[in-house]
Amino acid sequence: MFFNKPSEHRFRKTMRDIVFLFMILLTFRAVSYQHYLIPSGSLIPTLNVGDFVMVNKAAYGYSRYSLPQHLNLFSGKIFMTKTPQIGDVIAFANPKNTKMDYIKRCVGLPGDRVQLRQGKLYINGQVCQYKRVENYKTTDSKGKTVEYHCYEETLPNGVKHIIMRTEDSSDGLFMDPRNNTEEFVVPAGHYFGLGDNRNQSQDSRYPNPGFVPIEYIWAKAELICFSVEFSFAGEKWNPLTWHKLRLKPRWTHIGKKII
Repeated sequence: MFFNKPSEHRFRKTMRDIVFLFMILLTFRAVSYQHYLIPSGSLIPTLNVGDFVMVNKAAYGYSRYSLPQHLNLFSGKIFMTKTPQIGDVIAFANPKNTKMDYIKRCVGLPGDRVQLRQGKLYINGQVCQYKRVENYKTTDSKGKTVEYHCYEETLPNGVKHIIMRTEDSSDGLFMDPRNNTEEFVVPAGHYFGLGDNRNQSQDSRYPNPGFVPIEYIWAKAELICFSVEFSFAGEKWNPLTWHKLRLKPRWTHIGKKII
């Protein structure tokens, strides 16, 4: 039995369809939704290392930081119909190093006054409300179970979410500069990002990244689409130890809405 080879015309049509589909996928990723892998624990317990988060790139309009490789096709923001609100979890390019993307919770709008006193967040002089909830449990590098104190924090606009503090002693609350900051006044066109893991977050309390200009904010986090817990007891440069990598899905996180 003999089979005819695909014609040159059919081959060109197939390649054209593949390229067209690829362009559609790239366009969707550039202007709509894309996944973002959480690389650090700054938003624990809301987001954990290994969470794959779906972020909405259209939420606050588009800037060059919304585009692949930060293509400099235009300046400022376009198609911006909404701005970040208190409580939103925002993804942004670090203004001090745009090769790095951060994800934090917005707790300060332009003109707002933001301060932490004894571990409590104050926005425009109004203290957030706190309710103790179940401890967050995890394992350290030695496999030992560690527990951290968690609280439900209610922001002045009513948004509720869980925060974690790694130090609740009197010295930690009264002396730790992470729990006792100056009063920050958010400049016009900027926002204040803060981690839910209050004692383990590089956020707007520090000069790097500092306040976040609106054009650097490129998405709003909305949903955990997949989550995996992993550990590795080997050496990353030694292939003979790679079998020590352990992956375990976090089933309770998958499909969880981000608030």
